[in-house]
Amino acid sequence: MFQSMGYSDPTDLDWLRKASYEYMQQKLPAGEYLSWVADVKGQAVASGGLVLRSAPPTIRNHIGLEGYVISVFTAPEWRKQGMAWAIMTAILDYLRTKGISAVTLRATDEGRPLYLSLGFQPDSWTMALDIK
Repeated sequence: MFQSMGYSDPTDLDWLRKASYEYMQQKLPAGEYLSWVADVKGQAVASGGLVLRSAPPTIRNHIGLEGYVISVFTAPEWRKQGMAWAIMTAILDYLRTKGISAVTLRATDEGRPLYLSLGFQPDSWTMALDIK
């Protein structure tokens, strides 16, 4: 996924691969990270992840639990065939069944049309800072 986003430094990618593996070893069994995979004849062709985060209740989030969608990825040869849409639909259905009404994500330029088609709106309140 990160290579398709333009990251190419092998040292960074190797570190990320190892760190992600360790993260998944802890968070998947704990239910703090959930994953959906689109499989075609035994081959994973798309995937998406969801982190459930505790937050104080707000007007838009009464139960104090929110979803954060990360790592939605479709293999290049399977793009534009509805795989990411199916993954996102499954994630949103899961959130609805849990009564979770607040969900956020960070969109790439390529993914933005999909998210807009699902009803996501740019949020003028969100700001980000990479602390160095």
